[in-house]
Amino acid sequence: LGDGFSVFTPPAPSLQAWLHPGHAGREAAVRSAGCLGCHNLAPTLPPAPKSRHARLPKQHGVLCPVTFAMHLAAAVEVKGGRPKNRPCAVVAGGREPCQWEAYPHHQYIHRNGALLCCDDGGCWKSRTKPLGDGDEKDRPENLCVDVVNGLPRCMDMITATEVCRRIELYFNGGVCQYLTERQAALAKPFLAGAQ
Repeated sequence: LGDGFSVFTPPAPSLQAWLHPGHAGREAAVRSAGCLGCHNLAPTLPPAPKSRHARLPKQHGVLCPVTFAMHLAAAVEVKGGRPKNRPCAVVAGGREPCQWEAYPHHQYIHRNGALLCCDDGGCWKSRTKPLGDGDEKDRPENLCVDVVNGLPRCMDMITATEVCRRIELYFNGGVCQYLTERQAALAKPFLAGAQ
């Protein structure tokens, strides 16, 4: 178990879809890798309290899609003698150009340039199918053109192994530390219901 890599409650819809058990067991793989010492990965979580982002200063690391959480991870001061920058792994895909969105100290996992639809930066398409809400994003020209298993291909191409490897870079580099056996034993009762 790590010392606090967290996913906010609930994860943004794009990460919920990516973690959904129907997508090659990514949630189970991320959990079993032991690189997430926390909870809140289930895609069917109750609504979050309005103050969910207020918990960020207590977190040592963040796993999220391109969202407000990644910006908070970069902006909120890290206290307690820890490294200057908060570890953050961002499952980004190919929607936004990485040069536009990524922070230098984040592990920004993208597919820009790997697919024809985002070969010159991001595609800026945020839906795979129309939602019927009258938004212009429902128009055919604004929908993702490369959908696999209900996900944009750029997200489907990101594996749990890669996400875990990117998180583990923070541990291997010394920015984060694994829990000691004693710390893990103390944390276990609180994590039991989250699995």
